[in-house]
Amino acid sequence: GADGMLKLSPNLLRLPDVSFISWERLNGKFPTDAAPALAPDLAVEVVSHGNTQKEMTRKCSEYFIAGAKVVWMVYPKTRSVKVYASPDRCEMLTESDVITGGTILPGFSLEVRKLFGELDRTQG
Repeated sequence: GADGMLKLSPNLLRLPDVSFISWERLNGKFPTDAAPALAPDLAVEVVSHGNTQKEMTRKCSEYFIAGAKVVWMVYPKTRSVKVYASPDRCEMLTESDVITGGTILPGFSLEVRKLFGELDRTQG
């Protein structure tokens, strides 16, 4: 769920805005620890005005070092999403693009503009 705390290493806790861990990796059981020692298959971070580029680059690297497969950095201000396949390889998606789940979430797709649709309703 949102802000579910994950222990990426013995001294590193992260609270991604959204995370996904496959049922197979959980061996069919929900974690009972407040901060399970798990890397997400997919980590999603929504970048706000208080986040620096250096901070977000560091977080992205930390997720991959821990074993994440994909990281999405969502930028509401520019209505874009950076989809990272590794800490140094990403694709920038804009409102005219479609974000997919790839091999992590097969069958998932969403028009990026719809991701930001709530902004239009709350700011209008």
